[in-house]
Amino acid sequence: MKKITINRKVVLQVGILAFAFFLLSPTDVLAAAASVDDGGMRAYKKIFSVGKWIIIGKWALDAIQCALNGDYEGIKQKSIAYAACVALIILIPTIVFQIEEFLS
Repeated sequence: MKKITINRKVVLQVGILAFAFFLLSPTDVLAAAASVDDGGMRAYKKIFSVGKWIIIGKWALDAIQCALNGDYEGIKQKSIAYAACVALIILIPTIVFQIEEFLS
């Protein structure tokens, strides 16, 4: 029977990203970014709606390719990288709001 090993660093990274996703749901981010002008928010919504599906599709293709090559560690690494991309897209309005608040 094969022994299962747990990489604490990977578990911590996944936990932090999962916490960020649950803490910062898109509705909360949109509410926090209320001061961003309407044109910017419309552009953000379009980028978010299209971008998340592009990221999910690319992640799926990379995961399948890694699985076919037997690189299961690569699947974990790529999953964390793509989750970070989605988190960045979700956090863009909050970052813009913080910059606007700092400069005003």
